[in-house]
Amino acid sequence: MEDGEIVIAGALVYLLVFLIMKSSEGPSVILMIGDSITQQAANPAVLGFQAQLSQDYIRRVDVINRGMSGWTTKNWISKLPKLVKEWKYSPVLLVMIYLGTNDAALSNNTQYVPLQDYAGNLQSMVQTLKSSFLETNFIFITPAAVNDEAPQWIGYRKNARTKLYVDQCKSLAAQLHIPVIDLWTPTQGKQKEFLIDGLHLSTPGNVFVYQQIVAAIKSNYPTLTNDSLPLNFNL
Repeated sequence: MEDGEIVIAGALVYLLVFLIMKSSEGPSVILMIGDSITQQAANPAVLGFQAQLSQDYIRRVDVINRGMSGWTTKNWISKLPKLVKEWKYSPVLLVMIYLGTNDAALSNNTQYVPLQDYAGNLQSMVQTLKSSFLETNFIFITPAAVNDEAPQWIGYRKNARTKLYVDQCKSLAAQLHIPVIDLWTPTQGKQKEFLIDGLHLSTPGNVFVYQQIVAAIKSNYPTLTNDSLPLNFNL
């Protein structure tokens, strides 16, 4: 594709996004689906990654936090229709799915979801969301590293086991042609810095995840960066 064609294609995508936003009954949204890690990302006191994104997109897109503490992909499968109904009148420009940390619990834990079921659940979620939000885009976010030395997770979590779910998430992302943010690899050896309790994100951890998300949007969906979208409610 020539440079001129790239510019034209980019302009057409921008126009399409703009028209979708203008024609909708509700504001455009970015949905963040996850567990307690996403839920806590709304907390500005720890520079939560969702709170930072909300600030970036203020007056452009509503960044919606649907992080549910304790949830797995299995829990989300049954509740997804409710989320679809909630946002059916708003153009969903991007869905970020950050799940797997609870699924990867050891099999003696009630949160445990078998590896193949985890992959199947993720795929089913994407299919449901695609059929409901026709213009949406996706980003997968893998679990980060786990601190095996954290006393509250001994017997419940293992970093090596989490890696299996990370690999499954990345494999499915490649199969579905969905961008994926690998948090596990770059957080190895940084668990004490990035995690407050061996599992949940600290302030530096939230900042790191936020930076990874911003970079992923810029490289995969440049028309969805905050400065590429039009302002709403102009005078």
